[in-house]
Parts: sequence; structure tokens; C-alpha cells
Amino acid sequence: MKATRKTKGISAIGQKYPDPSTIQSQAGDKKKSILEAFLDKTQAHEGVEEPLSISYSNGLKWTIVEALQEEVDSSDFNILWNFAAEIGINKTEYAKYLHVTTRTLDRNLNERYTLSVDKSEKALRLFEMMQHGIKVFGSHKKFSLWIREYNTALGRKPVELFTTIAGIDIINNTLIRIEHGVFA
Repeated sequence: MKATRKTKGISAIGQKYPDPSTIQSQAGDKKKSILEAFLDKTQAHEGVEEPLSISYSNGLKWTIVEALQEEVDSSDFNILWNFAAEIGINKTEYAKYLHVTTRTLDRNLNERYTLSVDKSEKALRLFEMMQHGIKVFGSHKKFSLWIREYNTALGRKPVELFTTIAGIDIINNTLIRIEHGVFA
């Protein structure tokens, strides 16, 4: 049976992202989608302080590995895309970050389709980093402005680093430095 979702959670363009605590299954043994499980685990890490020397994403890397054991389908991918769109990323940019064409991106969003592991990982890592950035800056708008402005510590605009996992890690490390008041 299909899981039902209440509409409590992060607001987005014309929809709400589910709050994992409100996801209910009509069949008690129904497995959660990959995104629901990922959100559960990332929210469990909130409020857990890690030493500054440890990368922000270290605590969540196992969460991503576990999430990728399952498949990201088009419904989960739509939620990830809408979250990116909310901070001002257009389809052409998002396709570039995932190393696909805009036509492939549209097909992944509109058809029942399962993403490859590398695309799933990139989409989840971007989602995680964007959540972190919004938490650090306090709003979608402020984070959106920050990623598009030149950053002296990075030597470029943060959005230019979205194309690689290593770049996303660098942004997460920069965000944690900002959280702790270190020059970034």
C-alpha cells in the first residue's frame, strides 16, 4: 500500500516537503522511501556537536551510504530538485551539477525512473549541503545570495563548487567554519 504524508515540513515552491515524523504507512510494514529515511537520519544528527576538525558531513556519510543502498526514484528526486529550485537554482544549473543534460533531468523528473547511484549521491549531497547552508544563514534567500557571491576564502563563488563531491565537502566545511565564527 502507498504511504500517506501529512503536509508538515519545509515549505517549497507550491508544495511542502514531508516532516519525517509525520509520515505514516497504511501497511504497517511498508518501507520508507530513500528520501524519507535520509531525512530521518539527518534530522537525528541535528544538534549533535562535532569537533571543528571533523568535516560537517562525516557524521552523515554513513547515512548517505545507507540511503544509497536503496534506489532514488523520480518522486524523491522531484523533492530534491524542488528544494534546489527554492534557493534559485534553475534546471540548466542543476543538470550541470549532476553531469546530465537538461533533457535527461526533465525525463528523470517526469517519468517513473530510478537514478544511478552517482547521480543519487550527488543529489543527496547537494540537498544536505543546502539544508546546512539554510540553517547557517537562517533563510533560503540569504544562503542563495551567499552561494552566488565571490568568497575570498574559497577564491571563487561557492556555487562554482557544486559540480563535484569534493567541492560540496569544501562548502560544508566553509559553512561549519562560519557557524563557529572562523573566517570563511
